[in-house]
Amino acid sequence: MTSVFEDRSSRIWVTTESGGFCLLNPVNGHFTRFADMSQTEYKVCYKISEDANGILWITTSKGLLCFNPDTKSATLLTRKDGMLSNQYNYSSNVISSDGILYAGSGDGLISFEPEKVFQWPRNSTIMLTDFQVVESKVRGKAGFSLPESINKIKSVVLQYQYNSFRIKVSTDNYGTPVINHLVYKIDGVNNEWTDTSDGIIEVNKLKPGKYTLHICVKRINGDLEPGRRSLDITIRQPLMASVPAILTYFLIIVALMVLAIGMSARKMKKQHDRDLLNNQMEFVTAMAHEIKTPLSLVQGSMELAKDAIPAGEGGPLRKNLDVAFRNLDRIRELISQLQDYSSAQVNSHTPQLSNVCLEEEIKSISMRFSVEASAKGIQFTLDLPESKVTIWTVRDAVDKILTNLFSNAIKYAYSFVRISLSYDEDKCRLVVINDGMVIPKEMANRIFEPFVRYPENSANLPGMGIGLSTSRKLARMIGGNIVYRQTERGQNSFTFELPSKDMKIGAQEELPSVEANNVLQDLSGKKVILVVEDTPEMKDFITEQLSADYKVLEASDGTKALNVLESGINISLILSDVMMVRLLRRCS
Repeated sequence: MTSVFEDRSSRIWVTTESGGFCLLNPVNGHFTRFADMSQTEYKVCYKISEDANGILWITTSKGLLCFNPDTKSATLLTRKDGMLSNQYNYSSNVISSDGILYAGSGDGLISFEPEKVFQWPRNSTIMLTDFQVVESKVRGKAGFSLPESINKIKSVVLQYQYNSFRIKVSTDNYGTPVINHLVYKIDGVNNEWTDTSDGIIEVNKLKPGKYTLHICVKRINGDLEPGRRSLDITIRQPLMASVPAILTYFLIIVALMVLAIGMSARKMKKQHDRDLLNNQMEFVTAMAHEIKTPLSLVQGSMELAKDAIPAGEGGPLRKNLDVAFRNLDRIRELISQLQDYSSAQVNSHTPQLSNVCLEEEIKSISMRFSVEASAKGIQFTLDLPESKVTIWTVRDAVDKILTNLFSNAIKYAYSFVRISLSYDEDKCRLVVINDGMVIPKEMANRIFEPFVRYPENSANLPGMGIGLSTSRKLARMIGGNIVYRQTERGQNSFTFELPSKDMKIGAQEELPSVEANNVLQDLSGKKVILVVEDTPEMKDFITEQLSADYKVLEASDGTKALNVLESGINISLILSDVMMVRLLRRCS
């Protein structure tokens, strides 16, 4: 116990060094302890004095305590309230007869009139003194601007990267600058009034949106002054989440959807066009096959009729038959071109790769055209390298390309056709030159389009104008190309190029040979031939022609042909229609 005090109401108060101050209950003799009031701990109390209004003033180790015995409310005055010190001395607390309180502290003697401590002649004016973001003053910084006088601003707009800031505030109470506390709250962030830290309000990572900052003066007795200062604060959305950005995202999504729909529609149309083309080409191929079958029967029958004419007789008849044979050959050639064209368009077959000796292929195919060239008075020459050039490619495609190029060269040449073969590290090149009518530059690419011919008055020449188109498609299918150029002498030059990465020089793959004595025969001594044909007339015609020298077995489709093969009969040769129903896929 440090002191005992009796107030005007004859109440006995006691101060202690560890239990705060206490009030004696005269009825039961018990004490009521006051040690932790107003959320401020002041267990060490020294002495009590009473002013004219009955308010108790208690010196403590935490400051000067103002206590109302009737309401039990307490206010602790410290350094920040204008006191010299928070630590007071023992028994150094007295109120004089003229109402002035004297108290001795560690930093000296203080004195004031208690009645005037809680008197405020006017409300304080709150002022903004500084505004900072990210520990940098924002004045003049890009994305944020302030008026010349920061104290006059009523609203502020900040970019998202400036969502952490601090505001310095003060009042115009210069008599006792810390007698009043500044508190603040932000609508939508904290609804409780919060003390400022030495007049500084710090806000960290405020989310995008609109807020209102309220600043107020809190008096010593805990009351808030009626006058307040407000500041509207707007934090903008980040650029990636702003309205223009969202609109841009929306437009991009819409554009992508439109693009996807358009691509899907184009893809569907392309697929539809491809299916339509496939159907058309399949129809053309089927029709060509159906035409070739009776054509073959007609040609075979005509050959038998021609052979039946005695030698030296039937001159006019032989002449008419020869004319018919030539036209039949022309029809067969046109049908073959049409089939090649349709096959190249749909690319329906799987290429069979093999080692192809270009020199041998060129010689073999050129022999078929040398007679025609000689008959037309055209000089047909070959310029081939001494070493054989072997390349891994599709033999059937190369044969068709060479046939079309040689045929066109002879068809349109005036006096000569020259064919040369060369190669380097990258490509093999076959060049076909003729001295026919020079193709103009504007037609250099068009002649590779289907059904385009030059000159346009060449309708009397055989062909339909699909040979070059088919040849270029086949060349590109096997990794090559065909281009047209004019030579320096103004001659037509067609170059067939093939990649030479798999080229071999001076070597050729030898195919296994089949010895005649390995071919099995039936017990009659005749070789067995299996004819697979779904057209009865053609099947009967072939069987009739072969029956004299061979034993002929017949099958009308691929399934029946397989059954014949699996029966154990030794078959020497199979003649099959490649376009028939249930195509034969295996032979043994």
